[in-house]
Amino acid sequence: MVSQFKFISLIVILGAVASALEPGSRTRLSAQTHLNRDARSLLNTFPFNAGESDAAHENHEHAHEQQAVVFPTSDSRVARQEITDDVPLDIGSIAAAGERCIDKVVIVTETEYDDHIECHHSYSERCHTTYITDFQPQQEEECEENFKKSCFIEYKKVAVDETVQFCHTPFVCEGEGPEECKTVYETECETRYHEHDVEDDVVNCETIQEEKCEDVTQGYTTEKKCTKWPKQVCTSEKKNVKKYSPITECKKVSRQLCGPSGCVPQPGPEECFDKNEVIVQEVPEEQCNLEPQRACKQVTKLVPSLKAVKECVDIPKEVCSRSRKNPRKVQKPVIKKWCYVPTEESGLVESA
Repeated sequence: MVSQFKFISLIVILGAVASALEPGSRTRLSAQTHLNRDARSLLNTFPFNAGESDAAHENHEHAHEQQAVVFPTSDSRVARQEITDDVPLDIGSIAAAGERCIDKVVIVTETEYDDHIECHHSYSERCHTTYITDFQPQQEEECEENFKKSCFIEYKKVAVDETVQFCHTPFVCEGEGPEECKTVYETECETRYHEHDVEDDVVNCETIQEEKCEDVTQGYTTEKKCTKWPKQVCTSEKKNVKKYSPITECKKVSRQLCGPSGCVPQPGPEECFDKNEVIVQEVPEEQCNLEPQRACKQVTKLVPSLKAVKECVDIPKEVCSRSRKNPRKVQKPVIKKWCYVPTEESGLVESA
């Protein structure tokens, strides 16, 4: 019975609502609603109920957050923000506009992140071409010019007067008897002195006086006594001097010896004398010429050359990227400034 009563009451309410939404009644309802809205007072409403308890504030803030969920889309919000951004919010501008403002602490929820910088290290190889000096062996012909002495020696006969020491030992035949002559052979020797230049040590000597002194003390006095003695000092030096070398030639010469018959020839005393003889000598005469000769040979030389070499180096590279991790919801207090123009209809005009 009770359920039937509820059902009938619901039908009656729906019919009343439908009749109110007819065109004529809809206009009356809108006008009535507008009239009631203009006459409504804002006193003791949020945010003008600052004198209420903190619980009421908290409940209101929660309701405000719930109302913020059903706000218009982001496009309309951005449009409103663009409009309101040009409105100055400093105290002087607000007072000049006749507005009043109330600071309200609102708890807003924000998302915080941990900033992470992640860097990756790597090496990139960079190569370049450099040139080094390389030496290559190469055969080259190297020539030098020398001179050859070509000589021709010709002997010419030259007559030279030379003093010759002539010595011979004559035979003597003594005895008695008729004289007769017979042939004997005597030895004759000729000595020639050959002159030639030689380098010899020539000694030069001289006598010098050496002196030695010493102090002699006699009683309380000291005297210096010196003693001198002769000393022969010789020095030698090399000089070109002329020396003569004897060259002796001997030969048998036949002679007629006359004397008593039956005597035996005996060699007598040696007889020597100098005599000048014209000697024909063969003197060498040398004729020389210098003949240039070019001598060439192969030599190995190191020839420098540039060689391209590729050199590579590893260059360290660091690539870093910033990322946000560990998102979390954090509630933060935000001070919002509520500004309004007090009117009599709002009931916020202060009485004089």
